[in-house]
Amino acid sequence: MVNFVGKMFVVLVAILSVMFLGVAIAVFSTHKNWKATIDEQQAQIQELQAQQEAFSTQYKLNDANLQIELAAAENQIVKLERERVQLMLRNEQMQQQLDDLTQRRRDLTTDIASTQRKNDELAQQNAQLQQDIATTQQATGVAFDEAVRATSELHDAKLKLETELERNAQLVEQAGGIE
Repeated sequence: MVNFVGKMFVVLVAILSVMFLGVAIAVFSTHKNWKATIDEQQAQIQELQAQQEAFSTQYKLNDANLQIELAAAENQIVKLERERVQLMLRNEQMQQQLDDLTQRRRDLTTDIASTQRKNDELAQQNAQLQQDIATTQQATGVAFDEAVRATSELHDAKLKLETELERNAQLVEQAGGIE
């Protein structure tokens, strides 16, 4: 019986030896070189950190450029706003001048119409009064000179107005081109 137990132990030891050999072969075949894997991953980490630093630097540079461009754009907006206000003021002044000239033209037209009525009355009086012919002609000449002067002033004012309107249009076009 001792002999039998001894043989069983020998067989058991042999079977266990073969099993441990199989386990050792399986462990050996699945064994990885962890140092090489760690070295590869460390290299990847360093490469990714270098990329992160490059991206971070590029981001900061782009952000700084964006801030500079933003400040320049804000300055341009302020400048254009000032120009717009100036152009609006100038436009209001020109409109006031136009209104004044229009009123003056109306007044002059009224004066001319009044003068014409006076001339008609004088012509009727001329038909009636031969002796007032010289006086009537002189008054008519003065009124005509005033009408010519007024018409000349009107034409001068019209030319000035057209010049100012052209200049205003040019400035508005230039302001429109800047935007």
